Order: sequence, then structure tokens, then C-alpha cells
Amino acid sequence: MTGYLIHIDGALTTEYDAVDPSVDKKLLTRLESVGCDGGKIALITGRTEKWLDRHLLPLIDDDANLLILGEYGDFRVWHKQRYWDDKAQEFEGRYRELLKERIAAIARAHGIRVKKDDRDYEPKSGELWFAPGAGVLSVRTNPHGYRFGMKVDADLVYKITKQAIKESGVPEDEFDIKKTPVSTVISRKGVNLEHAARIAVTTLDPDNDLEKWCAFGRSMDESMAYDPKIQFVCVDPKASKGTWDFLTKLK
Repeated sequence: MTGYLIHIDGALTTEYDAVDPSVDKKLLTRLESVGCDGGKIALITGRTEKWLDRHLLPLIDDDANLLILGEYGDFRVWHKQRYWDDKAQEFEGRYRELLKERIAAIARAHGIRVKKDDRDYEPKSGELWFAPGAGVLSVRTNPHGYRFGMKVDADLVYKITKQAIKESGVPEDEFDIKKTPVSTVISRKGVNLEHAARIAVTTLDPDNDLEKWCAFGRSMDESMAYDPKIQFVCVDPKASKGTWDFLTKLK
């Protein structure tokens, strides 16, 4: 039997590099079927409980045998139960608002508008905003937007975020910072896609019985294949279609 690690953004969504992509319902139904037949499947994302509640969980059948990991494993849904990592809530209490304040101040100094309240929407051109979360702080923008003749792209968002962390006086070595095409994501050190993949494998196969896993994601997601028995399947730039095509070939 093969286990499957599915990175939601890119491998289970119909769009590639969208700010708020939509879940491919047809592919999700197929994965549910595999899970109900005894297959081992984990859906992994850096997105939050709120995003999952809004965009994914209402689409999943109650009997589906799927492990869902949000915020790179800090939030988990398994057998209809929800679990939170205590350290994620510690990050939220100590650092999240402090970093948001500094990031917003630096962005405004660049002439960029900032929506400081957490939100789940695609902003107007050139705005910077923060997705909801606890142990993860996602600094986001519309990568195609312009303001004051300046493109607010991923490189600029990353630069602003790095500067904010340095100026805030927080312990820099306690955080991971990841740049994506539409955001910069701050998380606790070691809380990342590889971390989530490890949680998924040990949860779904505690006795290490499976001989093979397939991990589906974008080219930047190869860290999920941390073990030689995990085959990485790059779906760039087909998004969910790349996952569907690969699964079809296995028949």
C-alpha cells in the first residue's frame, strides 16, 4: 500500500499561485474514496484553522479517513477530533501582534497600504495584509498589484518581513521564514512543510509498515520527501491536474 502526502496549495487546488485558490472538489472526492478504502492520506498546508473551516472541511465527508494538518502540523484534524500545539498559542501571545505592528510600519514607510486586521480575502492592488493564524504569521499581498508605481511582489514582502524581525528585537534564531510567490510565512523554528510531513507519516504509519509514500506539491515543496521511500511528485504548473494525472497513471 502507498501513502499520500498532499500539499493543499498547488496539489489540491485548481489554481497555481493564487492568493486564495479553490479546492478541486473532484480530486478531493477521489482522495476521500482512496482513504475510505484503507489508503493513508494526509492533506498538509501552512494555512489556518479558519481557512480550513471555510474552504476545505465543509467539503469533506464525515466518514473520510483523511488526516488534515494546518499551520504545518500545529493544528490537526484526525478522526473528527481537533488538536492544537500549545507552543503555537505561545507564539500567538508573545510575538504575533508585535511582528505585525513592525511589518506594517515598515511597509507604510515604503508607501504601501496595510490592512492590519487578520483577513481571508484578496486585497486591492498593492495592499499588504495578514492571514489569520496562531503559530504561523503569513504576510500576504496580491503579486500582480501596483501602488505608487511599485510592484508589491514576493521579494519586497520578504525584505520587509526580514527587516521587521530584526528591528523588533525578537529572537531571530527561533523562527523560520519562507518566501512563496504570494506571501512570506513566519513560523517557529522547525515548524515547516517537512515537519508536517513527518507528523503525517508517523501518525498514519506508526509501525513503519508502508514501503512507499508519494508527496505531491510545487517545486518549492520538495522538503516533504525527507525520506528515501517518499517519492516527490512535482505538479508545477498544473496544480491539482498534476496530482490527478499522476494518480490516474497508477491505475
